[in-house]
Amino acid sequence: MGVKNILRILVWLIFILGGLALAGYLDNYIFGCYGVLPHKFAFGLRLMGIMLLAWVFRTTGKVGRALAKYGRSSKDLARMQTDTLAKTGIYALMRHPMHLVLFFFPFAFAFLSASCSFILIIAPLEVVLMLLMIIWIEEPEARKKFGKDYDEYAAVTPRFCLKWHCLRALMTENYKEE
Repeated sequence: MGVKNILRILVWLIFILGGLALAGYLDNYIFGCYGVLPHKFAFGLRLMGIMLLAWVFRTTGKVGRALAKYGRSSKDLARMQTDTLAKTGIYALMRHPMHLVLFFFPFAFAFLSASCSFILIIAPLEVVLMLLMIIWIEEPEARKKFGKDYDEYAAVTPRFCLKWHCLRALMTENYKEE
């Protein structure tokens, strides 16, 4: 596993564990509680968190398989590495389908924690930070790696697609093969 992958995992751990710690503090400071909403409401949120987390894992697996299929011409590449610009399948509809799904990851943990501040403050801030990392880190890396091909791809393919047919394709793998 490369240094970049280890750094990405550390960022996720900071987001989740740091978010939980900060949520505990903010819930007490802002909301006057210790992050626990009324029992029946918290149970519903936690159930939603479990379902959302399961969906995130299932969907990232599908998108990861699509990236491995369309973004790897060599079988000898390390895990999570690509050597071909993926522009087929779900990647024909949007440039960052994996990141779009991962935007729901902080919300899954926020619902699992049933923390007011994690749901209302921290998870949305984490999503904004993720978006900025995509814009400032991921896309420049892709431009450096794939050059003009990436620029041409970016000119015709949106970063994210929130149209119904794109979201349905993301959830069902029902996208046009080229």
